[in-house]
Amino acid sequence: MKKNVFIVYLMSFLLLGFIPSLTSCSKDKDEIEVKDEDKDKDEDKDKDEDKDKDEDKDKDEDKDKDEDKDKDEDKDKDEDKDKDEDKDKDENISAADALQGDNYYLFILDETSEAAIKTKIKSDFRPDDTNRFLYVWEDTYQAGATSGPNYFGEVEGWTSLVVGNKGWSGCGFTVTSEIDFTAVDDDYVFHIGMKSKDNSSHVIIFYGHDGDKVVEAKVCIGKEELDGVQPSLDFERNGEWQTITIPMADLFDQGLRYSKAFEDENVLAFLSGGVAGTTLDIDAAFIYKPKAK
Repeated sequence: MKKNVFIVYLMSFLLLGFIPSLTSCSKDKDEIEVKDEDKDKDEDKDKDEDKDKDEDKDKDEDKDKDEDKDKDEDKDKDEDKDKDEDKDKDENISAADALQGDNYYLFILDETSEAAIKTKIKSDFRPDDTNRFLYVWEDTYQAGATSGPNYFGEVEGWTSLVVGNKGWSGCGFTVTSEIDFTAVDDDYVFHIGMKSKDNSSHVIIFYGHDGDKVVEAKVCIGKEELDGVQPSLDFERNGEWQTITIPMADLFDQGLRYSKAFEDENVLAFLSGGVAGTTLDIDAAFIYKPKAK
């Protein structure tokens, strides 16, 4: 009996001593779990902060890219504006300097402007209906109206031709006396003023002589080919006079030659297609040596 009582006391003692240990273990586990939760929260907070920083960084980078893009666009606009201004300056200079060169070979020019270069005219091929003519081929053009100032701002006429209903058009400056372009070299240019409100193409044909035969070179002005000639330049179609210059070197590359004088031939011709009503307005047409800049 005493033995059993001792065992009961012993077990009670052991149990009472073990329960606090169990309680302590449970408490430690709870603290560990709380610490783990706090750690997870801190890590989540850090991740959120890092994410916010990354998003802010991306926003800043996007903002910088947008600002750079805007700067580039503004720069492009400024460059385009400068190019347009330079182009306008070039055109103005070209018009202003057109009577400041040397050795003029005239096809079309008003009398007032002629007076400014009187001593520098090498050859005059302007029509006089004696030895120099402007022939309309097979009545394919009709006379157009010339009102208002010409290319140089003078209130004088210019050449205006309107395509008829023949289905094609052509005209040529023909000279029956001697035609001598032998002094013309790569330093010369062909100058012409043109104006239009339509988009029709026109072809200019240049005639020369290679020593054996008459040769030619063609230039198409416009956006569409004409008479088998591909366009190589154009001008603004706003009804105002525009400057066109063609280096003679480019024409020589096409096979044009001024190797010897010739006569009773075309020196210059124009084609404007077959659309009735197409207008060819031209002025200030000549070959000359521009003033050196």
